[in-house]
Amino acid sequence: MTLDEELEDSRWVDYSGGLRCPFNRRTGSDRCAHHDPREGELCGYPLDDGGTCTTPQGVFACCDHRYARLAHFKRKLEQLPLTLDCSYCDAASGTSCTNGNGRAVAFHKKRVNALQGSEEHRELSDTIKWLSL
Repeated sequence: MTLDEELEDSRWVDYSGGLRCPFNRRTGSDRCAHHDPREGELCGYPLDDGGTCTTPQGVFACCDHRYARLAHFKRKLEQLPLTLDCSYCDAASGTSCTNGNGRAVAFHKKRVNALQGSEEHRELSDTIKWLSL
C-alpha cells in the first residue's frame, strides 16, 4: 500500500491522529502541503520535453532541480545591484560601477546597501534560504 492510498483511507483520518505524516494538515484538507500540493507549490522547473516538473514542494524543495534553482537565484541576487543607479560613481542602472580612471570595478558598497531590506532582496534571500534547507 502506498502512502497516498493510506491517506485516502478514511480510517487514517479517524484513527492515526496524523502520526504517519509529521506535517500539519492544510485547512479544509485531510492532507499536509506535501501530500496535497497546490498549483503554486509544484517545482515548475523547465524540462527538456517542453513541460515543467510537477514534483510537489509544499514542504521541501524538489531534490532533482533544487541545486539548479539555487544557483539561478544566487546569480540573480548577485546581479540585483545592477537594477539601481550607483550614488557613488553615478553609474546608470544596468551598467557596472567604475573607479576614478573609468575602469569597471565591483559594485560600490552604497549601491549594494541601497538594496538591503528591499522587497526583492528579501524574497530572493528567503528563497535561497529555503532551497538551502
